[in-house]
Amino acid sequence: MSSGDTEIHARDWSLLGLLSVLWGGSFFLNGVAVHQLPPLTLVLLRVAFAAVLLLPLLRLYRIDFPTGLSGWKPFFAIGLLNNVLPFSLIVMGQTWISSGLASILNATTPLFTVVVMALAGEQRLHGRRISGVLAGLIGVMILHGEGFASFETGQGIGILLCLAAAFSYGQAALVARRLLSNSPAVATATFQLIASTVMMPLLPAWWTGRGNCRCRMRRRGSP
Repeated sequence: MSSGDTEIHARDWSLLGLLSVLWGGSFFLNGVAVHQLPPLTLVLLRVAFAAVLLLPLLRLYRIDFPTGLSGWKPFFAIGLLNNVLPFSLIVMGQTWISSGLASILNATTPLFTVVVMALAGEQRLHGRRISGVLAGLIGVMILHGEGFASFETGQGIGILLCLAAAFSYGQAALVARRLLSNSPAVATATFQLIASTVMMPLLPAWWTGRGNCRCRMRRRGSP
């Protein structure tokens, strides 16, 4: 669907349905795998495997690798905000809350994106958009109202981690618009995953095994 076309065609619906299955399924798989692997190890395997899968497409589309620090800098920025931080926060959050709740909280990403874009001066925050953001936030609170205050059981911690991930996605949208608007989609996806794979081992060690064991003991509910 082109930017000037407001009609949603059958192909658009099918792609949207496929995206929902792939994206939603990741929360379920995270919930299962986090019982066996430390959260950040799981994220590292995820981004590394995805990068390996996409590498052949660079050759297929004849896309060259970025050169020098200036060439890689935008991809490290988007990799941090779109992969490293949100993936890590979501998986850590899923050691405290269920996969279903994590996926619902992730749906606040468009709300944070609207706010981030407005604060950055990229979009005007009209009354209708403000109403939409407020309605979305209230809806999330209603879906799991008392969980926001349940820090003793870890529910509140998991919720805040997933909301922080959604906010990071909103910042990633801003960075992508400003720094990578002319980059081919395949190049952006592949290079940010490569950058994410490089960055993941640099995260603090205390985020890994010990935190996973502690959170696993407190975890309640199903994946």
